[in-house]
Amino acid sequence: MNKGFTLIELLVVIAIIAVLSLIGINAYNIFIKNAHDARRKSDLIILQSALEQYYNDQRFYPGSLSFMDNTPLTNQTGIFPSPTPTSIKIYFNTIPIGPVGTAEYIYKSFKLNGGECSDTDSAQCVKYCLFAKLENGSMSNPPSLCQTYPTAVPPYNYAVTSP
Repeated sequence: MNKGFTLIELLVVIAIIAVLSLIGINAYNIFIKNAHDARRKSDLIILQSALEQYYNDQRFYPGSLSFMDNTPLTNQTGIFPSPTPTSIKIYFNTIPIGPVGTAEYIYKSFKLNGGECSDTDSAQCVKYCLFAKLENGSMSNPPSLCQTYPTAVPPYNYAVTSP
């Protein structure tokens, strides 16, 4: 009497292991995408809070933000020419760039009449929109100010705005 497994039994076991591995890999990828999206939403909420502190001090929002490595949000950000205050106030040590290490966010500031702001007219910036590209999700109900969100592939499908 031979002891051991038949070829069919081995192939069935290998097929079961392959299916379970594929399910595990897929679940892991979904987990990573959800974690990235949670980080993106958190980054924008924290940045929104810093922008509100900026607005409380300056009475306007920055004309622009730079989402580059190690760029702080200070009382000189988004103003041209840059003022020379007696002290620099830091609202955010490093403006976040996104969970995968590239500039993933867009900031747009607006005047009271709805026109876009620039650094040269930042004193008129009274509203803003922050945009992110979520990996799992679509923009279902964007804030009214942010209705015309930037398009890209994948599209910017998450937005927060000034309260």
